[in-house]
Amino acid sequence: MATGNRTPGPGTLGSPEQLCTNREFWQVLQRCLDRLPGIQAQVFMMREHLGLSTQEISTQTQLTGNNINVMLYRARLKLQKCLQQNWLGDDAACSPRTRKTDGHAA
Repeated sequence: MATGNRTPGPGTLGSPEQLCTNREFWQVLQRCLDRLPGIQAQVFMMREHLGLSTQEISTQTQLTGNNINVMLYRARLKLQKCLQQNWLGDDAACSPRTRKTDGHAA
């Protein structure tokens, strides 16, 4: 079966260009972002969507650079697990028990 210009569905990542045009992927990503704690999601979007530097985020949020970097790291881990479950189909990657894994305050 020829794939042509089909956009990959759940279970495959596809190319970055395909992901950017895949509405379903963006819906899954938004649901995963909604699961992040508020400030963690805000910091992640400030960095990845708005392209702000750590210093710019620090100025706007009054968080230290180290705290911002820790939040970004934790946000990426949580998003990776959530996308593995909800987009790639890895059922064990994001169970409700793994949402609070580190036991440290952010």
